[in-house]
Amino acid sequence: MEVRESRGLESGIEEKEVDMFNAVDIKTVRGVKKLRKGILPDVPAYRFRREVHGLQFPADIAARLRHDVRGALTMHFVGKQNKRTDSVLFSVDVPGASSPWLRLSSDVKHKLLRLQATIKDGRRQTLTLPNAFVDHKHWHKVALAINTTHVRMYIDCVQDHVSKELTGVDFAWPENASVSILQDSHGGNSFKGSMQVATLYLRNVKQKPWLCNETEKPGQDTPSRSKNQGAPRANNNVEMKGQRGPQKAARDKLTAADRQKAAEVPAGVLTMKNWKGLIENDLMGMLDHSPRIVEYQHTMEALRIEVEKLKTKNEALTRRVTSLETCECQQRAASPCLSQPCL
Repeated sequence: MEVRESRGLESGIEEKEVDMFNAVDIKTVRGVKKLRKGILPDVPAYRFRREVHGLQFPADIAARLRHDVRGALTMHFVGKQNKRTDSVLFSVDVPGASSPWLRLSSDVKHKLLRLQATIKDGRRQTLTLPNAFVDHKHWHKVALAINTTHVRMYIDCVQDHVSKELTGVDFAWPENASVSILQDSHGGNSFKGSMQVATLYLRNVKQKPWLCNETEKPGQDTPSRSKNQGAPRANNNVEMKGQRGPQKAARDKLTAADRQKAAEVPAGVLTMKNWKGLIENDLMGMLDHSPRIVEYQHTMEALRIEVEKLKTKNEALTRRVTSLETCECQQRAASPCLSQPCL
């Protein structure tokens, strides 16, 4: 059974979780290609390029899931979706029903996530939420925590959660309902793109189910190398063992003092260059995903302008004081009562 007690995939959250890729035995599904690398280390990632079938939970796992869900459910995805696509991420469907019992869809074309839920009086409710997958070039982390009255959404590490109210969601779906991921129960609206994490937490997660001090930047893309790219090129400045080229011969002629002098590059210059590169890379990776960073940038620009104004006023005041002091000294020097000369 795929429902297990364990720690969360990327953080210390201890809870029941369902690895949805294991539940559908993703390795045996035709049309799904395993990638060499995703955004998370040591976690397999998969690419979905065309309509696939077989992403439906087996009946025993769906029944166990229905039994274990107690008024709350959290969906956690890490992936990137192809542009201009509309795909199902998670769906609970009842045979013969005109609408899904519970479904989360990702509509990249209209830049929204759509949550359809059945409430306890049998009516359907639909909520729309912001969609991080509109940025199809980068990986994104999305978590949607649903309970009977609220839905809370987390996106990457640079956005606060989004919360909306619901009206009594009914998690006790019928026993004959089917559970599917990345497509509906009929195999339609299949997800197209890449996905590395598809996890269900059988509770209402109240914090991001991932760490935000990871080495990768939010939205950083780490695609796998294709076959036609070949092996990585060797560094031209690195010599292979046993080779003696012009660079090797030139280095042999250098004395120890020459080598030491060449190595003595001012530490401050290296530090400034390193910091400049780090700052530029970090900002370029975050500016597109953080409204707060943009706001801070505008605030810093306004402060810079104010400082420039104050510097201009200070220079004017300094000139004025100097002028007044000069005039006072001239008056003191001309007075017959004062013998001390002006300085």
